[in-house]
Amino acid sequence: MVKTYNAKIMFEKPEDKVILSQSLSLANEAFNIVSSERFKMTKCNGSKPLHERTYYKVKKLFPNIPSQYIIKVIKDVIAKYETIR
Repeated sequence: MVKTYNAKIMFEKPEDKVILSQSLSLANEAFNIVSSERFKMTKCNGSKPLHERTYYKVKKLFPNIPSQYIIKVIKDVIAKYETIR
């Protein structure tokens, strides 16, 4: 059984909402870059080949993005491609 919950996020300051929105947008852009690289690859065993091809590319495009964002995005892309395979 799958349950769905809707939650409303309350922000103390309006700039917190902007920061969250920017963070999510940044992660989305990074996902698109990594996904496009993964699509070009014919084979991807594990995360290391994709990591080597994309980590520094994403870091160069978005120098302020935290490393864990990039690593999580790479793992998410791999998971999505394994699901559709």
